[in-house]
This record gives sequence, structure tokens and C-alpha cells, in this order.
Amino acid sequence: MRREEILAGISQVVAALRQTAVSNAIKGMLSPRDESMHRPEALEGFKQYLLAAQRYNSVAETVAKTFGFDRLVDAKFWTAKSNEELHRFYFKLQSAEELLPRLAELIRPEEGRLASTDTAAPEKGRDSILTLVLPEEAHQHSRPERISQVLLGITAIYEVLATMEAAPENTLVVLGCDSGSDKSFDLLGLSKIVVGVKEIILSLWDRIVFHRELQVAQRLEVISASLPVLEKLSVMEKQEKFGPEQAELLRRKILEGINQFVSSGATIPEMAARGQFEPRKLMAPAPKLLTTGSVESMEKAAPPSRSRKKAKNSNESS
Repeated sequence: MRREEILAGISQVVAALRQTAVSNAIKGMLSPRDESMHRPEALEGFKQYLLAAQRYNSVAETVAKTFGFDRLVDAKFWTAKSNEELHRFYFKLQSAEELLPRLAELIRPEEGRLASTDTAAPEKGRDSILTLVLPEEAHQHSRPERISQVLLGITAIYEVLATMEAAPENTLVVLGCDSGSDKSFDLLGLSKIVVGVKEIILSLWDRIVFHRELQVAQRLEVISASLPVLEKLSVMEKQEKFGPEQAELLRRKILEGINQFVSSGATIPEMAARGQFEPRKLMAPAPKLLTTGSVESMEKAAPPSRSRKKAKNSNESS
């Protein structure tokens, strides 16, 4: 799991604990009253938390199970007779509601602190961040070429847009990286240019979905030719903002960047909100950019090097 996924899971669990006031229900069960008076509180606490837990994603379920909160969806827990057990669980809930948000702050990525916090433009900070995700299935690992390819591709797209907007080119930085089930990179740049990069990627995604039946090479050729950014570049060339030679260089550079991005199989979180198709399935990387299995299995599968061949031949001859 990546940090962002863990943070979202923690947020879901803490919100469920607080909104359902489940600790108050358990506290009521601990008060010295007739048992029949406890049942309505226990039933309401069980019902509210059960509804909240049904909305958990897989990571939130893991967080809840890790801290033992999966017991709250078990009806047997709410009929427990042991006050000692309830006391322990009550204090665990109280501690979790206080400490889980602090834990989240400890592992929160740096971009949340470095991005703009301008209250007049609250979206500005998020607009300055571009998150790249490199999906990896179980037992898969990205080769270094895949990481360098996606970063170089995005850099090329960013620099072309910066040139078109008469903005500094060297303003994109790697703010953070993370790994887990997938790998991700958080890039910080000028908000206007980052927004433009996202628009290009989302335009690519729309076209990939539309032409999903085509082979990868055909698909890339078709979608690249119809991108709005290329039309804009042609208009700027006609307006003599760029000479023919510079415009052609920019055109080739952005097409190369797009090719590198698509070939790497990278995605951005905003893709998932664009429709019913799963980005990680349609944006599959070139097979050569992934390895499968452990280091030992890769070593066994690899062809012998020249030095190993020489050593083997030497031993056989002797």
C-alpha cells in the first residue's frame, strides 16, 4: 500500500469511529444500570458502525482489522458479559481516535506542506502537484528504464508547455516518491503548467478509451495526431510566435514525451474519475519495462553472462 492509500484508509476509520460515536455506546454499556437499558445503546452502536464499515475500501478494512476494530461488526461483541474486556476495548477506541490522526501526520507526504496554502485560492496548491502512478501487479517490479522513461516524458511535456506559455522551463521538481502495491511520484511545478500537463494526459486518456480496440502502436499514432496542444502549437506558428524550425522541434519533443508516458503505462489519479474503464488495465506498460518474480528467479531465468560462460568453458577444459 502507498502512503496516500494508508492515509485515506486511516481517515475512513477515524471518521467512522467519530461519526457513529461507537465509543459512547460502549461507555454506556459499562455504566451500572439494568442490562435491559444497555441493549438499545448497544444495538444502535452496532447498527451505525456496521453501516459505516460497509463503505470501507480495502485499505480501510485492513486498518480496522490491524487495530482490532473488525470486532465491532460482530454481533457477539455487543453481547459481551465481561466488563473487563469492554473496558480494554473502550480505552483502545479512545486512544485510536486521538492517536491515529497523529500517526497520519507523521507519514503524510511532504507535498501537502510545501504546496501553496493560499486561502484566497485553495485549489492552487493541489493544482501545483502532479502525481504519477506506475501500477504493478502482484510479484511485478518496474525496471529502472520505466521510471526514467515516465519522468523524462513528463518533463518533455512540461517544458514544451512552459515554452508555449513563456514560463521558465526548469521549474518542475520531484517532491516525493512512494511505493507499495504500486509506485508513485509527486511532482511540483508552476500551477498553470501542471494543469496543462494534466489536461494533455486526460485528453490522451479519453482517446485511449475511445480507441481501446486498436493495437498499442496504432492507438498511439491516432491519439497523438488529434491532441489539442498540437493544434495550438500550429496556431502559434501561424501567428509567428515560433519559427517553423522551433515549432517542429517543440512538436517532436511533446510527441516523444507523450510516447514515453503512454509506453511506461503510467496513470494519474484524475483518470479514474473520467469514466467506467480502469486506467491500470488500459494503460498497460511495455512488457520489457517490468520484471516478474523474485531476484533469485530472475537470476535463474537470465542468460549467462560472458564471464560466466568463460568460467564454465575453462572448468570444462580443465
